[in-house]
Amino acid sequence: MGVKSAQRMAFHMLQHDREGAHVLSRALEQAASHVRHCSECHTFTEDEVCATCRSLQRDRAKLCVVETPADQAAIERTQAFRGCTSC
Repeated sequence: MGVKSAQRMAFHMLQHDREGAHVLSRALEQAASHVRHCSECHTFTEDEVCATCRSLQRDRAKLCVVETPADQAAIERTQAFRGCTSC
C-alpha cells in the first residue's frame, strides 16, 4: 500500500467507519507494543523465536534468504518451501 492508498483508507474510515478506525488504532498499538523480530530469522513475531523457526517440520538444510518480513510471509503463503528463511 502506498501513501495515497493509505490516505484514501484513512479518509474513508474517518468519514464512514469511525468505530473501524478505533479498532484499527488499537490493533496497531497492540502490534507496536508486542511484535518484535525473531531472534533466528528476523521476521516479525510476538515470541522470541517465531513459529516457523520452532517448527520441527522444517528442513534446516535448506535456507531461503529474503529481503523483508513481507517477502518471507509471501513465501510462507505458497506453502511450497519447507526449509528455513532469513531476512
